[in-house]
Amino acid sequence: MGIRRKSRKENSPGRWRRLFSRADPHAGIGVLLSHAGDKMDLSERMVWASRILVWLRPTGEGGGEARFRFFFNLLEQNPEFRKNLRAACATLVRDCSFLHFFLDTGYTNDHGLWTEAFNRALDRLLPAAATNDVRAVWAPVLREPSDSEWVGEWPDDVLKRFAELLTGDEFEPLWKDVQSDLGEALLLLSTNVVHHGLSLGLQRRMRRRRPIMDAPFLAFSSAVRHSVRARKPAEDFAESARACRAEITEAYRELETSGVSVGAVHRLETMSAAIDRIELLLGFWTESSAKVRNRKIAAYLAEMGLVSTREQSVGAHIGRHFYLLSRKIAERNGQSGEHYIARNPGEMRALFVSALGGGLVVVGMTFFKLLIRRLGLAPIFEAFGFWIVYSGGFLAMQALGFTLATKIPSFAASRLAQWLRDARSKNDARLFAKELGEVVKSQFVGLIGNVLTVVPAAWGIHYLLHQHFGLPSLMKPEYAEHFVHGMNPIAGAALFLGALTGVELWASSICGGWFENFVVFRGIPDAIASHPRFVKIFGAESARKYADRFLKESSGLATNVSLGFMFGFVPLLGTLSGFSLESAHVTIATASTAFAATTEGLALTRADLLWAGAGLALVGTMNFTVSFFLALLVAVRAQNVKRAWVGHFLGSIWRRSRGKRAP
Repeated sequence: MGIRRKSRKENSPGRWRRLFSRADPHAGIGVLLSHAGDKMDLSERMVWASRILVWLRPTGEGGGEARFRFFFNLLEQNPEFRKNLRAACATLVRDCSFLHFFLDTGYTNDHGLWTEAFNRALDRLLPAAATNDVRAVWAPVLREPSDSEWVGEWPDDVLKRFAELLTGDEFEPLWKDVQSDLGEALLLLSTNVVHHGLSLGLQRRMRRRRPIMDAPFLAFSSAVRHSVRARKPAEDFAESARACRAEITEAYRELETSGVSVGAVHRLETMSAAIDRIELLLGFWTESSAKVRNRKIAAYLAEMGLVSTREQSVGAHIGRHFYLLSRKIAERNGQSGEHYIARNPGEMRALFVSALGGGLVVVGMTFFKLLIRRLGLAPIFEAFGFWIVYSGGFLAMQALGFTLATKIPSFAASRLAQWLRDARSKNDARLFAKELGEVVKSQFVGLIGNVLTVVPAAWGIHYLLHQHFGLPSLMKPEYAEHFVHGMNPIAGAALFLGALTGVELWASSICGGWFENFVVFRGIPDAIASHPRFVKIFGAESARKYADRFLKESSGLATNVSLGFMFGFVPLLGTLSGFSLESAHVTIATASTAFAATTEGLALTRADLLWAGAGLALVGTMNFTVSFFLALLVAVRAQNVKRAWVGHFLGSIWRRSRGKRAP
């Protein structure tokens, strides 16, 4: 292979900066190796090493082993290449820091959840500063999970030949420095396990307290320290690691029963990651067999590549720590959603009656909403008024045991996700289809009950106020006409507003689940039951009943207040931004349409009202489907149900609904 000789000017550092600033990452390996003996600063040397590793990486199906063979054959045929490559690698090992590679990759030991998320976002936006961290060599190589898998699958003979390149008399003192970094990383990791394990926040959550001196985290840290000194795992290392994991599992159980804190989950995740990292590092540091050690080092590099890929994702970081919280929210919504599903004729009748009552409350809410709108208040005060009216109406429904139909899907979806979690066979798919059918049937019964009372009650109020008392219509003609035309599914925005309201319905259920978890985590029911003033006024037994009732109703309280807030202030946001974002809830919109139809001086045709009716049907469909599928998506992820299973079950249901047998 003809290699062009370089002039002294071309070998200058400036030449290297220009070369690597626009170099093709797939430049020929011969060209790259010809530069091994060039004079470069550390950053240029690290880029050069990355280029070699990138060249070795296969670009398509196969080809990896052929590149390795060509690379090593080239070194054998050109002793000067091999000599310069070894010298360049020795320089890299000498000048690079390995401490953060062992300590920090994929592991956040000193940052909180939001600080770490913010730092990751900055890392994606800002250019990386020059560093001596050896991770900068591997970063351009391990960009995708497939790249990490490629490193983990390197053949034993490739690992052996790489090890031969990086061993010898000149490497002996350099690898001792690397081992020193590794030992320091192990000690720092074990110290962080103790720091998080004995933190006051976690200790407060543990019901089964033990003396600090008996904490397994202290024993684990001591075992790591002895292992570092002896260069082999201490006798009690494995046992202390198991004890730490058992303690972490116990802490998770405590969070399950006493409420989830994202900060506590972050600490537990950090401790688990630190213990895993320590075991991985000790595994290849103390391995006596060169072949096994090489394989473990490759596995470590592959694992670091995978966690580095995840490390760059802000959403994955937040999602991982919110997983347990989202699961608890989904479970609490599932418990709330159980009573929204009617399974027999008696439950259907009870749901229908409660929906009739819910329709009456909706008419009252709509009446006061239109009254506030007719006052012509400033938008901010109007939004506050709507919030009070909606929240008061929803809370009245909760207190009276009435039902608002479109709140059924977002709560029932969490219950369905619990069925999905245990579903594995076609029989389970049929059971899930039955549950889904009962949810749809319950939604339909609730909606019919709401609508059957909304229209006649709205007309009755109009007749009473206008015909009996001689008062003007609640709606001004121009607003009534605007509202009815807005419900037109073709000319209006009914589809979008119905979907937006579905999002609001789902978001309110999330707020409800979060608040119930907050109540449990903060121990508010116990505080109420044991409060001296409450006990003195109501008695101990009644105080406990009120505390339990508050816990039972807490999810509904937060759901109703948050939904009222969104129904009041999202339209204000639309007013400020120049868009119409008025919430289109099917029951409330039906009541508004009924009031609009009774407005005097309204220039509406029968076709306009028929189109509005079609729009209301579309709004109801969007309310149901959007809120249901958003809630089901969150619940499925929280229950850790595989998407393939969900697709299989939904496909089975669809085929069965068309009269086809599922495969």
